[in-house]
Amino acid sequence: MPLCRRWSIFLCFCLVLATTQTYGQISLTATTNADSLVRKIAGAGISISNAKYKGGTYSAGIFKNSNTLLLLDSGIALTTGYVVARPGGNGISGPASLNAINKLGLPGDEDLKNYSGDPNLITRDACSLEFDFIPQGDSISVSYVFASEEYP
Repeated sequence: MPLCRRWSIFLCFCLVLATTQTYGQISLTATTNADSLVRKIAGAGISISNAKYKGGTYSAGIFKNSNTLLLLDSGIALTTGYVVARPGGNGISGPASLNAINKLGLPGDEDLKNYSGDPNLITRDACSLEFDFIPQGDSISVSYVFASEEYP
């Protein structure tokens, strides 16, 4: 095979790789330890106390991002289902074709029901993290992503 043709094939192969868009995965570790979750999102110069987690045993966790569309390097995940996929694949880390929601049978959130203005609203499988904090400065900044299987 002539050298010129080999280079042409090689360059075509490189162009295909360069134009193929790929996305990495998110590494997830399930934890419901409220202090660990808060430490992951509270930066330097923030004093935290009274951390409380409410939700399912596998509904919270810490994530590390490697080149996805999420736009956050790391943080916490809170879900009404499972953070890490359970047997059968359901969970945030499971296949996109399966929902993370697993109908855990846990109570909903009364505050959410009250804020909605609908006394008949039914919420289920609430997952929340509450904590008190005192910043060293006069302002704070929060980066977050809201995602839902209900909104493709």
